[in-house]
Amino acid sequence: MAGAYGWTTAPDADACRVCGWDLGEPGWTQEPQYVICPCCGAEAGVDDLDERMARAYLIRWIAGGGRWFAAAERPARWSLTSHLSRVGLSVSRAEFPRS
Repeated sequence: MAGAYGWTTAPDADACRVCGWDLGEPGWTQEPQYVICPCCGAEAGVDDLDERMARAYLIRWIAGGGRWFAAAERPARWSLTSHLSRVGLSVSRAEFPRS
C-alpha cells in the first residue's frame, strides 16, 4: 500500500490502519486496542490485522459510498476524496469488485 499510514516503519499509532482517520487514541500498542474508527467503522485488531485485510476493508468501505460510521462525528465539509488524498491513499477502479 503506497503511503500506507499504518504499515510504515514509523506508523502513527492514533491513525486508523484502514482509512487513516485520527482516532484520538492508539488503535494499537503492543496489542490491538479494539478501537472502532468513527470514520470507516473498522475495528483495530479485527479489520486491520494485516495490510491485505486493511486494504480489502478500505475498498469495501469506498465501494459502499465511504459513509461515516459515526455520522454525528463527521466534520462539516468532509470529503472522502479530500480525506484519502490528505492521508496519502489512492484506490484504482481495478481494485473494486465487479457488479
